[in-house]
Amino acid sequence: MSKIDNIRKVAKILDNIEDDSRTKILSELEEKDPKLAKEIQKNMFVFDDLCNLDDNSFKILITHVPLAKWTLVLKLVSDDFKKKLFQNLSSRNAQEIQEVFNNLGLVPKTKVERIQQEIIEIALQLNSEGKITISTNKEELVY
Repeated sequence: MSKIDNIRKVAKILDNIEDDSRTKILSELEEKDPKLAKEIQKNMFVFDDLCNLDDNSFKILITHVPLAKWTLVLKLVSDDFKKKLFQNLSSRNAQEIQEVFNNLGLVPKTKVERIQQEIIEIALQLNSEGKITISTNKEELVY
């Protein structure tokens, strides 16, 4: 079994445990091996998971990412993600993104994936600061 497979298995296990336990495990791992902790976190949370953010958290995330980056990531997202993004943008910003996207030519896939990763890192940072709520276990949240 490869190191990548092991990282994915650990990420899957951590995705399915209680938030407090997951946070404690990742914090301790980050102290001992920051690089490994970051690799596990990358595999725990993928870009499409942002679609699961509540609308308030999604709006906060939107304000921390330049519109040009949101425009580029539209190249690789699902229709559900597009719907989530547009319903949380102001009508002016939604129109601006749509216009730029419609005129956007070919973009290297690696560039879009790099921007997706940057947005994930911003989301994880906002989560660690308590500004947004990311639930990586797929349990339904209630208020």
